Amino acid sequence: MNKRVIAAFLISCIMITIVGCNKVTTNENTTNSSEVTESTEVTSISETTTAETTTEETIEETASSEEISSSASTSASETAAIGKTSVSDQFKKTYKNEFLGKVTAKIPKVTIAGVDTTAINKEILNYIKPKAKGNKCSYQYYIGKNYVSIFIEIDAEGWDLEEHYIYNISRETGKKLSQEEMLSLLGLTTASFRSKTKAAIKKMWKKNGWIKGQNKLYKKAISDKTVNSAKVYVNKKGKVSWWVKKMNLGAGADYYEVFGTC
Repeated sequence: MNKRVIAAFLISCIMITIVGCNKVTTNENTTNSSEVTESTEVTSISETTTAETTTEETIEETASSEEISSSASTSASETAAIGKTSVSDQFKKTYKNEFLGKVTAKIPKVTIAGVDTTAINKEILNYIKPKAKGNKCSYQYYIGKNYVSIFIEIDAEGWDLEEHYIYNISRETGKKLSQEEMLSLLGLTTASFRSKTKAAIKKMWKKNGWIKGQNKLYKKAISDKTVNSAKVYVNKKGKVSWWVKKMNLGAGADYYEVFGTC
């Protein structure tokens, strides 16, 4: 009897222990499952936050790109827009000339909105003023799309002593343009300009009858040396023109400054 009771008691203990263990295991599993769920939720939140951050960064980058694009567009627009340009007297004085009587000397000044033209105006004044002193000095100009072309004439005693000076100036920079730069703006090459100049010189000589008995001088006038020395400018009517500092016409002084349109 006692043995049976003891055996039953032992079996009961074993069953209780097994059930307890199962509960613990279940609780542990439940706890682990909960922790996994929480971990998953955290990960999910983290991923969502990362996605939102990435989206925000993408939006910021897009906005930044749009700002850069807008800035570049504005810059290009500003470059394309050339300021209002004018030419006026920066120096004007009346003299009494021994040969021409009362004469006035005028020296030009270029003004371009938004562009500093101080340097080029100073250069023109400093170079022309000593030459213009006591003489008649005048100028003509033409304002093109992206340039200003100024042709200055100083008349000391009449035809024999006329002097001319050319200033081709960029409306974008306010600086003097080289021969090549000016030709490029006019859509011409050096070769095409020289060809047009040579044709114009030939026409001038024939029109004025200078060729008659002056074949040798005519050949010099249309020689490469003379033609290649020609400088380009645009006259007040907007015509592409040439100017040669020294050309022998076979009369009076040995050389003259000669100019005309292409």
